[in-house]
Amino acid sequence: MKETIKKFKPFWTPALLLMGLMLFTNSCQEEKFELPVVHTGEIVEITPDGVIFHGKIIEQGNNKIIDHGFVWGLNTNLNLENSTKKSLGPLPEAIFETAIDEGLKAGETYYVRAFARTENTIIYGRIVGFYSQGSKTPMITKFQPESGVWGDTITIWGGNLGQNSQDIHPFVGPYECPIIHFSGDSLQIIIPEELADTMAEISIQLFDDHVFANSLFAVDPPEVFEFAPEEGIYDTPIDIHGRGFHPQKTYNKVFLGQTELEILTNSPTRLEVQLPEGISHGEHFLRVVTLRREASSQNPYMLYQPWKRLGDFPFHREFIGNGFQVGESAYQFGYDQTNYSLILWEFRQDTETWTQKGPAPFSAPSSTFSTLTKGYVLDGKQLFQYDPTTNQWVQKASWILPFNYMDELSCFSTEQHLYICGGRRGYNYYNTFYQYDELTNTWTTRKNFPEQAIFNATAFSILEKGYIALGQIGYYEPNLSIYEYNPATNNWTIKTSFQGILINDQSGRQGGRVFVINEKAFLFGGTQILSPAPNNRKDFYEFNSTTNSLKRLPDLPFEINYFPSTFSINGKGYILGNNVSNEVWEFDPEKQAPWLK
Repeated sequence: MKETIKKFKPFWTPALLLMGLMLFTNSCQEEKFELPVVHTGEIVEITPDGVIFHGKIIEQGNNKIIDHGFVWGLNTNLNLENSTKKSLGPLPEAIFETAIDEGLKAGETYYVRAFARTENTIIYGRIVGFYSQGSKTPMITKFQPESGVWGDTITIWGGNLGQNSQDIHPFVGPYECPIIHFSGDSLQIIIPEELADTMAEISIQLFDDHVFANSLFAVDPPEVFEFAPEEGIYDTPIDIHGRGFHPQKTYNKVFLGQTELEILTNSPTRLEVQLPEGISHGEHFLRVVTLRREASSQNPYMLYQPWKRLGDFPFHREFIGNGFQVGESAYQFGYDQTNYSLILWEFRQDTETWTQKGPAPFSAPSSTFSTLTKGYVLDGKQLFQYDPTTNQWVQKASWILPFNYMDELSCFSTEQHLYICGGRRGYNYYNTFYQYDELTNTWTTRKNFPEQAIFNATAFSILEKGYIALGQIGYYEPNLSIYEYNPATNNWTIKTSFQGILINDQSGRQGGRVFVINEKAFLFGGTQILSPAPNNRKDFYEFNSTTNSLKRLPDLPFEINYFPSTFSINGKGYILGNNVSNEVWEFDPEKQAPWLK
């Protein structure tokens, strides 16, 4: 079978060819005029004062041009979003140009291209490069405000600042400031917190040019508007509100009277300060000093400070024990390191002075007592009496203890009697109770302490009654109660408890100290019993024997160590150092804050 293949013959005719050519031509013409055609001219007019850009719209197209101009920069990625631009507005003529006389750095190669914008499209011309010879020098015409404080905003007006804020570096004094707003002929900056001068130059650096304003910026002095609270005690924070405080703490100082305070927090409008130890009781004005300029509060701050440091005890003190007080004088022992003996000293409240009275006839006083007219010292079992009127020591009847010694006794005295309770010998603990009668010079036993033992407690007397607080009632068994002894009935009674009041109350407290003013006892010091903790606590407590109530007062404003001496005279309490310090502190309860009385 023979296969027949028919060949395909083109059917084009001259008429069809002519029609197709016309359609193709019309289509190209419509596409050609749809969008503008933009041309960037060569850069030939380059001087040290700037450059002139040229552009041309070759074909405007069918869309209205609403803006045209140039974009330029240091790289070829030029567009309206990330390049410096000069907008010339709607197109008046096909050929356009603009002079750029600011913001060009000499010696740099720049690139430029013209652009045209329609409502929907941005069309760019070709990219043309040029080598810059620079532009006009920037200038500052004025700035406002002419004075202020850190954090304030300054507006700087000028000329020839360029179009790119990244090229501009404004300064206040030596500190560069970030630009928060830029509009071509003005910029806004914030006064830097590093500024530490009261007067500062305002300047702008643009490339190699650094220009300065004709006048200086002045930092306003500080002002104190108010503070709170208006009264308080030591260690109390005070909030000071005002203006013109330096943002950096190191440039501010705050004083209460003549005492500098610790600044806790710091801002241009607020200072929080802490009252230190040692400021005297009374009204004091607050002063803020910023960059050597001062502002004072209009009203004084009322500081309630019941503590006052007196002159130091004038002799070395190095022993375990306490002094005693008779009438309006207190007596304390100092250790004579040359003769290895104890020297008695007298303190007079009216003159706040110490006077040496002479050597003591014993070497290691374990307990001290006071009656109305005499002082007593227990050395082992021996009892010595001191008469302030004759400055003489007399040995009295020995303690009727069945042993040679007893440690960690709880002792107190009334007008004519001395009392010794409990104690410890090694690991043996006691609750025995003894009374010494000053008139008969005799010792008798009284009703034992109501617990199995009591030792290393804090003992005191108020209005012919004795009290024993804290200490231990057994081996590592804390006592949190305050016991009262009534000599008239020979009975013991629990009056109140430190539970929930004492710091770390479950750990107890031993070796504390006390002084009595009127019908109140003030307790402090000692060490915790059950858990490791810092010794010689500064927490301070008041026991009111009239209401049988306890409350915690503000801590002692000074450090204490082991075994400070205590006494009270004419409504004031005294703490004398410790076994390594000679500081003397006076406590006046009338100077406590009203809410603490």
